[in-house]
Formats: sequence, structure tokens, C-alpha cells
Amino acid sequence: MLTPFLGKSKGKLLNLVERKTRHMMYSETVAYKGAFLTSVREKLLPYYKGGVEIDPQQEEDIIREVYDEVNDLFIDEHWMISNGDLLEQTFAMLSPLKKICTHNKLKWYTDENYDLMHPNDFQIHLRSEDLVKEEKSLWEVKPELLDYLKKEVGHIVEYKQSNIDHHEAGDGIFVKTHNGQSLLPGTLLGFYPGVIRSQFTKLLQHNEESMNFNIKRYDSFWIDSEALLPYPAKQNLSLSELKKSVNFLNSAIGGEDCIEFVDPEYLNPYAIGHKINHPPPEVAANAELVDFDIPYTWFPEEYRVHLPYIDEKDFHGEESIARKNILRGVAVLASRFIEDGEEIYFDYLKQPMAWRNITEDWLVLSPPSSPLLQKKKLTTEVPLLFKIMLGIRDLKLGEKFDTWYERIEAEPPSFELKSRKKVTKSVKERLALKQEEEQKRISEGKQDEKE
Repeated sequence: MLTPFLGKSKGKLLNLVERKTRHMMYSETVAYKGAFLTSVREKLLPYYKGGVEIDPQQEEDIIREVYDEVNDLFIDEHWMISNGDLLEQTFAMLSPLKKICTHNKLKWYTDENYDLMHPNDFQIHLRSEDLVKEEKSLWEVKPELLDYLKKEVGHIVEYKQSNIDHHEAGDGIFVKTHNGQSLLPGTLLGFYPGVIRSQFTKLLQHNEESMNFNIKRYDSFWIDSEALLPYPAKQNLSLSELKKSVNFLNSAIGGEDCIEFVDPEYLNPYAIGHKINHPPPEVAANAELVDFDIPYTWFPEEYRVHLPYIDEKDFHGEESIARKNILRGVAVLASRFIEDGEEIYFDYLKQPMAWRNITEDWLVLSPPSSPLLQKKKLTTEVPLLFKIMLGIRDLKLGEKFDTWYERIEAEPPSFELKSRKKVTKSVKERLALKQEEEQKRISEGKQDEKE
């Protein structure tokens, strides 16, 4: 039965094994990063909250101690530490949002050109004078409310021209902190928002040379940040269920749609992940994406509207019982100390995204922000059946399992290699063109001197 798969240097089934092994390694890496960063924050937070001075050496010793402690834990413990802390930080971020958006005084603060879209949820206004509907978020109508958020959460984010010296950079995400304080490693900066799509869902086709910001989580579910989100979302309802519910009401009472589809940042000003830039050359990223799960019963329904996520459909038939009744999210965490006014970056090449066929000269792998973000040793194990299959292939090809596993662990994924090759080729072509133009200019100058 295995002969058809083992006749080539890499059979189809072994390719599947390799992809699965890389996936497990990625899952282990994400769990470790989340546990390490959130544990560092937990250890350092009492010093900074209490105004206790801490010298750099003591700070480094604490971080090193956390590094050793977290590396001694199992993968499941990593997920528990990371997820538990991120749920607490999410609650602390959503609480002031809920308080602002349900405050009765906001009824007197509305813009005369805009009506409230929903009386009890004030974060989106709807223009009423024009024939064409136009939504505007509360944060645009009353930007001074962001100061309250900054005080309560510890920071806010703003969009403005990026610091990256490149014509394609556009706007970037910048952090503004309360009283100019630094943000600790492991601080929840915001969310990578979007519609949660199943691993079995076929993603929309995109131009191969364009950017596509669909992020793949450790459990193979996709976060589609290019899709608009419904407002208001209902507790525990998927996108397909919400549409069916609205259609039923419309047909029953003859009304109009009672939901709108808006950009994620309208629901939550911390929905920023899809707008963060890749770092410029030789600059390390200062943020990491870490997956986390939100139980449906964790937040009251009035908090749900501020979570910038919704399931595409009911996934109950596609997953185990243990994975049901959760909302899948992706957190943007500070990977080091972040100063007031600093631009946020994360490395696109280190994330499993849906695009790879681009040749932009700015898409180069960034240097590591800290060696401590790498786990001492990955513990991912290959199932026994696959080891037997690899043993059979060893007899045919002479490749040992240890060599194969070390290569999988050490080599970057194929999409990363492909991107590096394309970037290198693109840069070489541009340099060659510049040299040719320079040579032509020099030749023309010499010709002018002779004349």
C-alpha cells in the first residue's frame, strides 16, 4: 500500500507528514511565545504599578528567570497560561469600551448630521441626511473619548503616516501611552480582527501579486480580516445564522435589514492587526501574533459587540466536543518594551498567511527581537506510524529520520524560502537596471565632453 507514495524522493503522504510536523511545531512555538510574554508582564507589572524602581540588571534577571521557568512547562501549560492572561487583558480592554458606549450622556453628544444606529450600542453613528448610508464610528465623532480609553487601558493606537522610508508604506499603527509610560512585554496591544473561517472553507481567490491578510491560526482556522463585520453581533450566533435570523424577521414583519456591515475598527478601536506594517530592513519587529480562545460564556452579551470576530458558520460538525462553543481570536502582543509614540511592526514572513507570491523589495525577514522568544528545544513528536513510513523510505533512499527531523526543525517553511528567493531576484534585477542606467549616463557624459 505504501509503495506508490514512497517511489519518489518525497511521496505525497510524506509531504503531508512534513506539513503536519511543521504545523505542530508552529503551534508549540506560538504557545511558548504567548506563555513567555504574558508571564514576563505578570512578573514586572507589580514593580511598574507600584512605582518601584528596578535597575536594568534586576529586570534582565527576572526575564531570564521567567524564560527558564516557562521552558520547563508542557505545551498544554503554555496554552493555559497564555489564554488565561489574554482573557483577563481582553476583559480589561473591553470594560471601558462598554462603559463609554452605553453611557446615557452620549445621547446628548451625538453629531447633528448623524443618528444613532442602535439606541443601546453607541459606538457607530449613521448619517441620515444623504440618500446613501454612511457609517461613522463614535471615535471619529468624539475623538476626545479616546483619552478616557488611554487612561483606563494604558494606551490607545492611532493611524498616521508610517516611519518606513518607502513609497508603498502608507499609514502605520502608532501607540500612545498614558502619561508617556512604557508598555511591558506581553501587553495586549489589540486584536487581529475578522471573520473566522473553517480550515475546510475555500478562501476567495486573490491576485497572486497582491497582499492578502488572511491569517491562519494554530488550529488551521483562518481569520479573514478583509471581510466586514456585522453590527450589532448577537451572542453565540454565526454570520450565516445571523443573516438567516435577519431574513426571517424581514419576511415576517416586512422590515429592512437591522444589521450593518462595517470595518472592524468601528466595533473596537483596538482592532489593529490587519493594519500593522512589516518592519523596515534591519529593524526587529516589536509585536507578535498569539492565538487565543474566547469561550462563548466568558463575556456578557453587552461585551460581545466589542469583540471584532464572528464565526462564518456553525462549526460544530467539524471539530471535537472540547473545541466547541469558543470564539477564535488572534492577539497582538508587545514582544519587548514599547515607548510612547512608537510604531508597531510584526514580521509578515513569520506568520502563516494566505499570500506568498509577491516580489516586493521591502518584504525581507526581520532580525529576531529577542533570543528568548525561541524555545530552548521543541518537543513536537512525529507519530509512530509516520516514523515507520520514514524508516521504509530510509531503506529506499538512505535518509535517516533524525536527519529529516532536524531539517524540518531548522529549515524555514517553503513559502518563506520562496519569498526570500523572489525578493533576492527582484533586488538583483533592480540593481542591475540601476547600474545599466548609471553606465549609460556616464557614457553619454563622455560623449558630450568629446563633442
